[in-house]
Amino acid sequence: MNKLISALSIVIIPLLFVSQEVLWYDNFESYSNGYDVISNTSGLQGWSSTGTTVVDNGNGAGSSNSYYQSPSGGSTIQYVITPAGTGYTYAMYADINVSDWIHGGISIQIVSLNGAGNGDNVTVTDVSFNNYGGSNSLNSWKEVTASYTTDGSETGDLAFRIKKTWGSVGEKIDDWRVVCTSCPKKSYADGNWSSVSTWGGEVVPTSSQNITISHDVTVDASTNTLGTVTVDASKTLTINDGQTLTASGASDINGTLSIAGTGKYDADGTFDATGATVTFTGDGRLECASTVTSLGTLSTSSGTVEYDGGTQSVIEDTYYNLEIDQSGTKTAAGNLSINGNLVLTGGELDFNGGQNINLKGNLTKTSGSLVNSSSTNGYLVLKGTSGTQAIDAINDQEIAIKVSDDANVNVNGNISAHYVWLQSSNTGTFLIGGWAVSLDDKIVV
Repeated sequence: MNKLISALSIVIIPLLFVSQEVLWYDNFESYSNGYDVISNTSGLQGWSSTGTTVVDNGNGAGSSNSYYQSPSGGSTIQYVITPAGTGYTYAMYADINVSDWIHGGISIQIVSLNGAGNGDNVTVTDVSFNNYGGSNSLNSWKEVTASYTTDGSETGDLAFRIKKTWGSVGEKIDDWRVVCTSCPKKSYADGNWSSVSTWGGEVVPTSSQNITISHDVTVDASTNTLGTVTVDASKTLTINDGQTLTASGASDINGTLSIAGTGKYDADGTFDATGATVTFTGDGRLECASTVTSLGTLSTSSGTVEYDGGTQSVIEDTYYNLEIDQSGTKTAAGNLSINGNLVLTGGELDFNGGQNINLKGNLTKTSGSLVNSSSTNGYLVLKGTSGTQAIDAINDQEIAIKVSDDANVNVNGNISAHYVWLQSSNTGTFLIGGWAVSLDDKIVV
């Protein structure tokens, strides 16, 4: 097979622009001295003698504590992947250090493994380490890279290869990774958001990047404003106490979104947790500014869900705290059950006809309003089971108020409604406290 071989200069490409899906990464930090990493790593291959890991505290790339070292003479080490298709761009990065003038014997290659037998293999990218053969190049770590875009001619795998044809010493290799630079950014391993190891040796997600969480990842530092965020099935994205993750694009939760303490997930795009789980373990917040398709299995004993877009539909669900904010009307898409408080900070919450808002906590208002745009009664059902349940002013005579269960209701503003019904199941009190009550129909005790 004949194919043009590209000879590229070695360049340092800022990771900010190429940091995408890491397919394989090794910084050799987790191995003991003399470990045979090639024999014990799936996808990693070597021949013509192979080396081992060296523990050398503080002398690895970036002052790390270990690296891989090849033997003297000729040697080859490579990592093999199956390309995803045509038009995908792949890159290999590695830090290399040599202690003798063997630069011309080292190549960084990408090889198309076409068909059976070595004779069919084609080197599609070949970068010489000799480009780093300057006077300061001994005992100094140099990051090198090679890249290749698939064009459809490949009939097999791609090998990302570091090859030494001769040399009095072995080269040292550290922070070696294979990256699909044209793929969406994905997590590489379980860990903290701020750790480069979580992202396969690459930088943490940058502003507006689309992110897929394919591992259990903990947001331990507030993030840049991201693009889309996807959490894969069976994986957990945890927002730590006091931290914030902001998604400007769509949020697609297929596993678990866990919001700890006062953590916040700010979904400025659409939010869909169909078949997933959204949990709160404290006073955390899920703020939704666009269309909400599903909240999945939602925690009902803590946390706040806030609708803070313009015109929105508030999906039928059981909430702990529900907050309505920003201008525009938020319309109940069904019965809303609220085990904590209903907070109206801005805009309107519309009953939209004969829907129930079943409220166990307080109704508080700073600027918003509770309305019913339909001539069919909407029912505010006060279902506090103990203590005092406070409600702020209501001014819509298409809203009917039912009081059930055991709470003592305290009115904190003027009430204008269709009727008030103190149901037989209520064993508490309804204290007006000097506020005006105007009813279109009746009061039933």
